Amino acid sequence: LAYKKILVVDDSMITRTMVKNILTNIGYSVDAVLDVTEAMVKLKMNHYDLIISDITMPKISGYEFVERLKTDELYMDIPIIVMSSITTETALNKLRKFKIEAYIQKDAFNQSEFVDKVKEILTKYHS
Repeated sequence: LAYKKILVVDDSMITRTMVKNILTNIGYSVDAVLDVTEAMVKLKMNHYDLIISDITMPKISGYEFVERLKTDELYMDIPIIVMSSITTETALNKLRKFKIEAYIQKDAFNQSEFVDKVKEILTKYHS
């Protein structure tokens, strides 16, 4: 597997740490930040192959973050997985107009499905 960089954006330290550990253990390079402001700083300095973002965050929500990315030529091609505790249907209704790759409901988190989904997306975009 080629070297891939993933950005995780989540204000929950538990989620950030868990996701970062899972992805680092299978060989990805992961930056984890707690909000959109930090994420935008990271995006200016690095190229990411995938972004995993929460929805419910302080100041700027994940919805706004996804919209910002998908309407900016610099970032619109980066695949996004949204991971949140908001019910799938509610979140997807709001996210439908932006092309996200996957939605993962936190309380239904399954590590092996998550890893498979990440690998599938990275293969699709960067094979």
